[in-house]
Amino acid sequence: GKTTTATTTTTTTNKKASSPNNKHHGDHLLQWLKKEGCLDMKHERPIKIRAEPWMIPHDESNNTHKNNNKDASTTGTITTKILHFQRHGQGYHNLIYTLLDEKGYAPSSVYDTDPTSNPFVRSELVDAPLTEHGRLQCIEKHQQLLLHSNHDGSTNNLPTRRTRAIINPELIVVSPLTRCIQTSLLTFQHLRQPHVHVPENEENEYQGVVPFLAHEDLREEMGLLLCNKRRSISELALDFPTIDFSLYNNPPNNNNNNNNHDWKNEDTLFCPTTRESAVHQSERIYRFLVDFIAQRSEHEIGIVGHSAWLFHMCHGVMECHDEDNNNQNDQSTTPTKLTSWFEQADLRSMKVTFTTTPR
Repeated sequence: GKTTTATTTTTTTNKKASSPNNKHHGDHLLQWLKKEGCLDMKHERPIKIRAEPWMIPHDESNNTHKNNNKDASTTGTITTKILHFQRHGQGYHNLIYTLLDEKGYAPSSVYDTDPTSNPFVRSELVDAPLTEHGRLQCIEKHQQLLLHSNHDGSTNNLPTRRTRAIINPELIVVSPLTRCIQTSLLTFQHLRQPHVHVPENEENEYQGVVPFLAHEDLREEMGLLLCNKRRSISELALDFPTIDFSLYNNPPNNNNNNNNHDWKNEDTLFCPTTRESAVHQSERIYRFLVDFIAQRSEHEIGIVGHSAWLFHMCHGVMECHDEDNNNQNDQSTTPTKLTSWFEQADLRSMKVTFTTTPR
């Protein structure tokens, strides 16, 4: 039978409003991007990336796993994707900052190089994993992605019910940092297990198993902050045997900026004394989207990453359009539903269109 759901975005956030700390981080990063000229770079690149909220189709039979490029030859459209962007759940570095802030001892700058005053440059926080609260955030997000209904479309508690996901990515791409891998495996657990446990009176209609692929360009801002330093791929592969790390053996061919030689077992990209430049981060975000995501055959993809990376993407790489601000071609500093700081485990679904720039 057909299940009808109310049309809504799949933007799901924590119940509490964005914290003042997140607003502070967003304001700081936005000013830094503006100072470094990154807000202008999206207008100068050969391929434009436009994002708008993706709505759940009324008709569940609507096949979202298809490219809509019929008019590509005349409109300049290269491809359109449905992308589900998620920030990781609470990590131990997030918890430590919150505890310090509550007591009035938060570091004046997370980029302070003194480990006695800034815990983020302490070696104990290398590749910070999820806290128990972070795990629960991801499990809650997983439950929000599932729809429990009867065969007639109602949600009454009848003897036989079915369980299906409201989004069905064909691929999950994840940052190789531990907290993101954990987030992806918990949030999208229904996509990685062939026989997910459901109550005895329910019928399992999950999409099925999809690949979970680690990608180096999805990493958070590299340099200085040790919570963002990656462990070796060989160690991560032992901890997470269901994650595909094959790109580290055969890195993707980056047409925009070839850094294939930097994809090594050990983390050779991280510099313990220097913050990654805004321009370099902008280039790798653009490279990830244009040279990797846009070239994939899958149409619906889940992407699990980090708050600063996602904020930078929405402001400096994409042109985001939603009901709050239908034209973000200017350097607006007012965040919208798409461009605001991602909360912990926040997931936002976007229709992303790649087009060539008219000459």
